Amino acid sequence: MSARAWRWEAVGAASLAAAALAPAADPDLWWHLSAGRVLLEDGVLPRADWLSWTLHGAPWQDFEWLAQGLFAAAHLAFGLTGLWALKVLLLATAGAGVLALSRRAALAAPARAAALALFGAGVLPRADIRAELFSLVFFVWLAAALEALRAEGWPEGRLRRALVGTAALFALWANLHAGFVMGLGLAGAYVLNAAAAGRRSWLVLPVVGAAATLLNPYGPGVWSTLWEHGRDSGALRGLILEWGPAL
Repeated sequence: MSARAWRWEAVGAASLAAAALAPAADPDLWWHLSAGRVLLEDGVLPRADWLSWTLHGAPWQDFEWLAQGLFAAAHLAFGLTGLWALKVLLLATAGAGVLALSRRAALAAPARAAALALFGAGVLPRADIRAELFSLVFFVWLAAALEALRAEGWPEGRLRRALVGTAALFALWANLHAGFVMGLGLAGAYVLNAAAAGRRSWLVLPVVGAAATLLNPYGPGVWSTLWEHGRDSGALRGLILEWGPAL
């Protein structure tokens, strides 16, 4: 790669600096830390709500338990500096995924820089210590991997390894954050391209990913929680900022 291309990418990557420096202002962080601390100290996954006054004792399927444990471990070891470092690591990893995706899509160096800059601008409003950052990392790297397979014409020799990687990815993702649903949608869209190219065997990829999401302490309960959130999305939209309109 030419020095000029490296400079373009460096300019684009610099746009992530503002997101990395954004303060920890998400109020959800503190109950995530409380849940994670109990998990680390007692070694028991939550099954009932003990953080809410009005719903104390209600059944709770904590599908972000692993993210909470990682947050609590970073905080216990290094305080807020540890949480900030974890945020920077996740943002940098996601940015590297955007760069990998743009390279595999054969974008020119200025376009790769623009992709990184747009990514930095997009994450800036919500660049906090959030479980969603894990979904962001997995989504962009999944897109990069799928784009590479598409560019190679969906070789049958890569299918078995792709299935193993997909199972591992979604099993981990389902224990970190519920954004795995978006990843399944992305995989489904890509394998339709494979099927259109005559590679129908790749249609099994999102099926394997969906099955792997059941490898969590709550099993299919994760999906029932997602169904409940979708059912109540009208009411929740007024309470959860990310579910509101983009503009």
